[in-house]
Formats: sequence, structure tokens, C-alpha cells
Amino acid sequence: MEITLTRASPAKKEAGKKSKKKESATSKPATELTSIEGIGAKSAEKLKSCGVNSAQDLSTSDPKKLSEKLKISEKKVSKWIDEAKKALKH
Repeated sequence: MEITLTRASPAKKEAGKKSKKKESATSKPATELTSIEGIGAKSAEKLKSCGVNSAQDLSTSDPKKLSEKLKISEKKVSKWIDEAKKALKH
């Protein structure tokens, strides 16, 4: 059995980097999770490990699914989501 590994060409890597830069330049800056009332550094890290990286992400999260992933109460997660929505309105 023969296994061959290949690398993406430098041109492809550069193209990927450019598109990411354009995307972030045109979108609004993300609101930090720790700016949400009730979310400290530890909770923010747990949220990030579940793919929630900003208040925008949190505001669109499903409270039941997220509470199961974080292993914390759905009530607490729902409060965070409500607070994230409030923060985004300002």
C-alpha cells in the first residue's frame, strides 16, 4: 500500500487568506462574549470550545442544544442568549 501526501500550492493558500481578510473587513466587528452580562472568561472559553465565538453567534444559538453541550442549565444559557441580543441592539 502506497500513501502519497500532497500540499496545497502557495497560490491557493494565499487566495484563501485574501478571501478571509476581505470577509472580516466588510463585516461588523464581533462583540466579545465577556461583554455579555453573566459571562466571564471561563464561560467564554467553554462557549468558544462549542463554536460560539461572539455575541452574534450566541444570539442565534439554540438554548437547549447549547446547554447540553456545555452541561449547564438551559435557563442560564437562555439568559445569556437574551443578554447577547440586548447587547447587539445597542
